[in-house]
Amino acid sequence: MIKTEFITRDEHAYSIETEKLDVLSTDGRRTILSNHMAIMMPLLMGVVETEYNGKLDHYVIDDGVIFFEKNEASILSDRAVRCEEIDTEKAKAHIEKARKIISESDDEDDIYNAKMSLKWNECLLKARERYSTKR
Repeated sequence: MIKTEFITRDEHAYSIETEKLDVLSTDGRRTILSNHMAIMMPLLMGVVETEYNGKLDHYVIDDGVIFFEKNEASILSDRAVRCEEIDTEKAKAHIEKARKIISESDDEDDIYNAKMSLKWNECLLKARERYSTKR
């Protein structure tokens, strides 16, 4: 069993136990099972898949890092959301707002922030569509 903590810049988001972690690292998808060697690796924005008693669960994270040692994993990321908790209407509204800023603004910082918001919210919608049982 792997004790896993999702820790964001704002809070301790989730604490779960899992038999498997499947993460998107900078080198591709990686699976961590119990008794894996100690590892630290950077993560990309995407879905972390967990499995407990044959049941899969999915979490969307922003770029981050995972620390794993002695069957304890810490996933540090700016943001983490369980797929079942994604608010699709809110994500769609953020996408619309970001696209408007990108097309209308002359401020490079505003455009950059809007592009990051667009990327995050599109990732949320794709994850919700693919992995959520509530659609």
